[in-house]
Amino acid sequence: MIKRESARGVVVTPQGELLLMRLCLPRLELWITPGGGIDAGETPEAALRRELLEETALDTDVIGPQLWSRTIRFAVGDAVFEQRESFYLVKTRRYKPRFMGMPGDKEADWLREFRWWGAREILDSSEIFAPRQIGELLSDLLHHGIPAKPLELLS
Repeated sequence: MIKRESARGVVVTPQGELLLMRLCLPRLELWITPGGGIDAGETPEAALRRELLEETALDTDVIGPQLWSRTIRFAVGDAVFEQRESFYLVKTRRYKPRFMGMPGDKEADWLREFRWWGAREILDSSEIFAPRQIGELLSDLLHHGIPAKPLELLS
């Protein structure tokens, strides 16, 4: 099993819209927050800034507090990963995201679209989201603010 640390962005507009990316994997289609692996010597915030630029063309120096964390397991080909994910608040204006990563990246093959979602839209949707409870989490964030300490998510 390959252990990996990851930083993910909860990219939110002043109107409460959340940026998600739709991935089409071999056996699964789902919406996820932007972000990815933390390289050796990188802080989570530096990794997230890099990932946001590569994945969504968002160039920001402002990474907010950590909101949530979770540990997930998944397989890519024959490799099995155990990934520890930390989710950070990133406030931004609404913009048109675009993938800026390297050609040939698996993400480029899997990424289908970006979309700004409202909490109610997520809650009413039959789509698959990761984390699964992202609609409730977004609603809580918008109505109750930043949690006193990062919440540990189950999935």
